[in-house]
Amino acid sequence: MTVDRELLATRIAKIRVELRHLARLETVPREQFLASSIEQHAVERELQIVIEACLDIGHHVISREGGYLDLEPGRVYEMARNELGDVEAFVATIVTRYVPGTGS
Repeated sequence: MTVDRELLATRIAKIRVELRHLARLETVPREQFLASSIEQHAVERELQIVIEACLDIGHHVISREGGYLDLEPGRVYEMARNELGDVEAFVATIVTRYVPGTGS
C-alpha cells in the first residue's frame, strides 16, 4: 500500500491551522491566560488536535510502510545507532518537567 498523500496533507493543514491559533499566546500574558478558563480550554483543545493529527500521521505512515511488522535489519541498525536524538530529547523534556532528580 502507498501513503495517502491527501490524508497527510489534510492532517498537516490542520496542524498548521492550530499552530497559528496557538501562536496568539505570544501576545497573551501568562496572568491573563491563567485567569481565563475559556482560553485555557481553547489551548488544551488546540494542543489535543495537533497531537492527535501527529499520531494519525504516524499511524498511517507505519501502516502503509509496513511499520514494526516488516523491518529491514540494516535500517533498524542504522536507526538504533544514529537516529535516537528525538527520543532522547523527548525523555529529557519529560524528566525535566515531571520527574526531576531521576537522572538522565
